[in-house]
Amino acid sequence: MLNRRWIPVAAALLAALLGTAACGTAATTATATGAKAAPVTISAMFWDTGFGLKNDEQPFAVFEKDHPNVKVSFTDVPAHMNTKLLTEFATGTAPDTFEVGDTNAAVYVHDGAMLNLDPYIRQSNFNTAQFIAGVGQTGMINGKYYYFTKNWATEAIMYNKALFRAAHIPYPKAGWTWQQFYNDAKALTKIRGGRRVQWGVELNGTWLRGLEPLIYQGGGSFLNKNGTSAKGHLDSTQTIKAMRYYISFYRNHLTPSPTTLASLPGVDLFATGKVAMDWTGPWSINTWTSDKNLHFGVVPLPRGPAGYADSICWAGFGIYSKSKHPHSTWEALQVLGGPVGQKIFAAEGFPAIASVAKSLHMTTNPYYAPFFAQTKYLHPLAPLKTIYWTRDVVPPLQSAINAMIRGAPVAKTMRQTTATIDAKLQASLSHAG
Repeated sequence: MLNRRWIPVAAALLAALLGTAACGTAATTATATGAKAAPVTISAMFWDTGFGLKNDEQPFAVFEKDHPNVKVSFTDVPAHMNTKLLTEFATGTAPDTFEVGDTNAAVYVHDGAMLNLDPYIRQSNFNTAQFIAGVGQTGMINGKYYYFTKNWATEAIMYNKALFRAAHIPYPKAGWTWQQFYNDAKALTKIRGGRRVQWGVELNGTWLRGLEPLIYQGGGSFLNKNGTSAKGHLDSTQTIKAMRYYISFYRNHLTPSPTTLASLPGVDLFATGKVAMDWTGPWSINTWTSDKNLHFGVVPLPRGPAGYADSICWAGFGIYSKSKHPHSTWEALQVLGGPVGQKIFAAEGFPAIASVAKSLHMTTNPYYAPFFAQTKYLHPLAPLKTIYWTRDVVPPLQSAINAMIRGAPVAKTMRQTTATIDAKLQASLSHAG
């Protein structure tokens, strides 16, 4: 999910958008006989607060201007929104539309809480071809659209130019390899007086979304296509080799350990020059570019034995299956997912429409362009394969990664973890069946 402000939007742009009728939506101010339509209120829920919440409301303001008989009421739930939604699903009182993170998208569809958007898309001739390939499709579950993208991000490598120059190492370039990435991290790791004063890179510890691209780059995967088993995937030769590569950065102290990071809460190791590279998303770019003492570049992820790969971090909107106003909510959703909404949401993340990204010069901006380049190599998200991802896969796999970082044998640990995950998945599937 994405909820940080990291791309500035000019006030003039918002003013222009708010003064423009929503594109591709039909006004619903009158009936076929010419009578004024009855007023309608639709509800929307977000997890944002402050600037994020105000920005979330802007596309709805555009919608309301073009649909004067429809008003939108807002609720912000910055903490435990999933818990609140699950409760409201059970009572049939959830809002007409709401923000959804990628880890919950498949679960909500499985639970019958989301409306299939395909019939509305066909009836309205909404142009899904305008979506960036691999991004818009993240809103599809089992081949059907249930969500439109709010915003998204891929992952890339940030590198500190001053530290590279000091080490007499050329800046990394698109097309670099795992070996080059490892060599640079090793050369950029510094020890003085027996103490490590600089790490070559900051990796993602047990954050599986940050690890997922590397597994795919190695030719491996976490689960099978249907998300029903880890056997033959998590314990495959390719996945084990990729995991050995990842763990080698920790075993050779080229990246801060999870314990080290936990001992430094709130410290930005990249901004302070303690790590030379950072495998991350674009969330801190706005902060880092405003730091006059930090000069950095962004480069796509390195190429592994199986080629390029990346994973998406995604948030979207859908329509509640029990909405009393699905047609009015669909009209609003077209604004959110269309060019107008995507330009506004670009204040918090990347837009899902290629023409919008181009108009905002994001695809040519040296800080943002590498993230767009990575969309060509997106793989389907593991949490979209199974509704049991968070419960049955994440805990044992994160525990295994911690154990391997501390010295547990990689191959044995991966095989044991595969068996544990499969036992949990089979139990869940049997209970559901």
